[in-house]
Amino acid sequence: MIVAHVGSIGGGAGLAALKTHRGVRARGVTSHYFTPDPRGAAAGDAIQPFPHRHVAAWNSPRSLLYRLAIKTYSVGRPHGAGLFSYTSLPRDSRFPFDVVQPDLIHLNWIAQGIDYRSFFASIPATLPVVWTLLDMEPFTGGCHYAGPCTRYRQACGNCPQLNALRNPADLSAMTLRRKRTHYAHLNLTVVAVATANAEEARRAAVFAGAREFAVIPVGIDPAAFAPADRAASRARLGLSADRFVIAFGAVELGSIYKGFSVLIEAFGRLRHRDRVQLLLFGGPMPPDVLLPAGTWQHAGYERDPARLSAIYSAADVYVLPSLSEGLGQVGLEALACGTPVVGSRVGGVPDYVVDGQTGWLFEAGNAGELAARLDWLIEHPAERQQCGAAGPAFVRERFSEDVVTASYVALYERLTRTPHPSDAARTAAGR
Repeated sequence: MIVAHVGSIGGGAGLAALKTHRGVRARGVTSHYFTPDPRGAAAGDAIQPFPHRHVAAWNSPRSLLYRLAIKTYSVGRPHGAGLFSYTSLPRDSRFPFDVVQPDLIHLNWIAQGIDYRSFFASIPATLPVVWTLLDMEPFTGGCHYAGPCTRYRQACGNCPQLNALRNPADLSAMTLRRKRTHYAHLNLTVVAVATANAEEARRAAVFAGAREFAVIPVGIDPAAFAPADRAASRARLGLSADRFVIAFGAVELGSIYKGFSVLIEAFGRLRHRDRVQLLLFGGPMPPDVLLPAGTWQHAGYERDPARLSAIYSAADVYVLPSLSEGLGQVGLEALACGTPVVGSRVGGVPDYVVDGQTGWLFEAGNAGELAARLDWLIEHPAERQQCGAAGPAFVRERFSEDVVTASYVALYERLTRTPHPSDAARTAAGR
C-alpha cells in the first residue's frame, strides 16, 4: 500500500502528523510526506517539498488579488481574533502524481501552504482521501477555532473574527462556498482527534458528502513521556520542594484559545495562593501579565521529551484551561508522566480527563470553578496522587502511538480494499 501524506511538519499539528507518518512506515506501509515547508525535516523520514508549479509573480493579478483580500479583511480585526486562513493562494498546488501514485491520500494541516482550488481539483473521485482534523479550519469559512460561533454549519458570513467589513457575503462566506465546491467530488473520510470534534465535523455544511467519520486521537509515546522522580525534577528546575506546583505550557502563552488569562484569574482567587508556584513553559510571558516575584517560574521553550517529562513530573497538577481545543496533547503528556490534569470541558479534553480518575473538569472560562478545584486538590493530596498514578496506564492503553498507528493502518486497509458505493457512478459521470 502506498500512502501520500500532505501537510505541515512544524508546530504541534505537524508533529502529530509526522508521528502518524513514521508509525505507519514502521508497520510496513509505504508512506510519503509532502510538505509546503520542509525545513526541519529529519533524514530518513521521506519528507519531500510540495512541488508548487506556476507560482504567480508578485505583481500578477492573482497575487495582487490575494494580497488585497488578506489586507482588506485582516486589518482592524477584533482583539483576540485567532488565526484565519484564506484558501485561494497565488500558486498551483496540483498533487504530484508524476512523483508518486498513491493508493490513498492522507491530509493533515494544509492551511496557508496549499491552494485548495487547484489541489482538490487534481484529486480523482475514486481515490480515497483521509483528512485528520487538527483544528476546525477544514470545515469553517477560514477560522481555525470558531469558539461559540456555529455559522460553519450552514453558510458562514458576518464572521465575528473579521473586521468591520464583515457582511453576509464576506470572506468567510466566500471561502465556505468554495470549500463546498472543492470537496464535493471527494471520496472523503474525516478523522477527528476527539469525540467532540467529530460531532462538530458531522454538522459542518462542507462535509455533507463525506464517506464516513472516525475518531483517532493523537498518539503519545509512553517510552518518551514517563514519570520521573518529583524531587529530582524540582531540583533540576530550581523549584521549591514544599510548594504546590501548577504547570501550564503553550507555544504562545497569550493565545486566546489556551486560556492562560483564566488560569491567572483563578490563581488570584486561590485561598492557598501563598503555597502555590506556577511552572510555565513554551512561549514568553505575555507583557500584560504581571505576577508577584517568586510565584512563578518559566522553564523556557522545550520540545525534548525528557525535559518535558521533568517539567510535568515536577508539578502537582497540570492545568489545561483552554477555551477551544482539538485534543490538548500536553494534557496527555502530563498524564503519561503521572501528573493529574485539571482541564476545561472543551474539545477532546473530556476524552481523557475523567473526573476523579485521571483529573478533574471545569467549565471553560470559569476561573472561580478552576480556583475551587485547585484549592480542593491542595487540601486532598491522597486523591490527587491516586489520579496521577492512574495516568500512565490510562494513556498507554488508549492513547499510545502503537494504538493510534494500528487504527490508521486498519482504516487505510479498509478504505483501499472496499470501494465507495458511488465510485462507479462517479467514474461514469466523469467526476
